[in-house]
Amino acid sequence: MTLRRALSLALVTVWVLFAIGVALSWNLAGSHLPHLPGGAALAMGILAVILGSLTGAALWLGSGLALLLLPLLASAGPDPRPEPGCRITAMTFNAKLLRSGRRDAVAELLGAHPADIILLQETGDRAELARLLLEQPGLRGWHVATPPDLLLMAVSRFPLAPGLRHGGILETSVRVEGQRLRLFTAIGPKPTAPGQAATFARQLRDLVAGSPDGALVGLDLNAGPASASARLLRTVLRDAAMDTGLGAAFGFTFPTPARRLGTLGPWARIDQLLVTPGLRPDGWSVLAAHAESTHFPLFGQFVLAGAGTPGEACRAG
Repeated sequence: MTLRRALSLALVTVWVLFAIGVALSWNLAGSHLPHLPGGAALAMGILAVILGSLTGAALWLGSGLALLLLPLLASAGPDPRPEPGCRITAMTFNAKLLRSGRRDAVAELLGAHPADIILLQETGDRAELARLLLEQPGLRGWHVATPPDLLLMAVSRFPLAPGLRHGGILETSVRVEGQRLRLFTAIGPKPTAPGQAATFARQLRDLVAGSPDGALVGLDLNAGPASASARLLRTVLRDAAMDTGLGAAFGFTFPTPARRLGTLGPWARIDQLLVTPGLRPDGWSVLAAHAESTHFPLFGQFVLAGAGTPGEACRAG
């Protein structure tokens, strides 16, 4: 057996096993094998193109190219005739630190990227983090809302309503351009508890559904876009990353190199920014810095349709 044939057989085996894993993960709510239909298509497409190049088989080459294009075709893309409006930026970040992490490094990271609305999970000492955040030059005079017994926090340049607790979900709100925008942040149940994940997703969906002026959700879902929880939430919400280009395939936020699993880089998109239709996603990015957290921050840009001055920052009130 030639080296080329042996390599081709090995790649075929990997491709088939990967396809089986994708099929299984699609049906297991919150499975970590792999989260992303787009990411799976990307990996399978690359393998198929390599196989096509090695064997000269047009079927493998064509299949690989089709799989590489799938995330682009599957993406919802921008609205064909978007309604203009003012702009809001938002960030969601699971700030859980490993032993080597420093809370002041988290504050410095957020101060260097002061989104209009910052939604945090696993904050640790909330009082200390709030103090450190408001000491940052980019965040002085900002507002903080956090419940007394949840490691969740909302930070904003807009005045925040007192935080409300709905089980493990923090709700607050801001008034922007005459509208009350509700904000939610939470951590979804671990993928080993699919029943709890379904209950959590239904509760959050029902809370968001009662938002006449709109809502923005930033959370660590502990499951990716292919999970049952994510699909349920998308019945009332738009996923910022999936709505603005290659988010179906990229946008990995977990794990960071602070964990051994992330030594080669993140491979799952379990952190999400979701909005009701009145907020139009207009771009997203994963920040490269992580301050020794286990997650990378996810940053999004949105347009508040029909409100404020188009192209300018939205105003409080």
